[in-house]
Amino acid sequence: MYSFTSLILWSNILLVIADIDDAYFHGFDTYSCLQSKKNMRL
Repeated sequence: MYSFTSLILWSNILLVIADIDDAYFHGFDTYSCLQSKKNMRL
């Protein structure tokens, strides 16, 4: 069984991962825009 502290630790790690994920997707907004335009051509 997991202890309460490890549960908090894991939720913090998941929050950090979510933040990184957000930054990553915002950073590649223009890239995905170009990709979707390319896909429309195909």
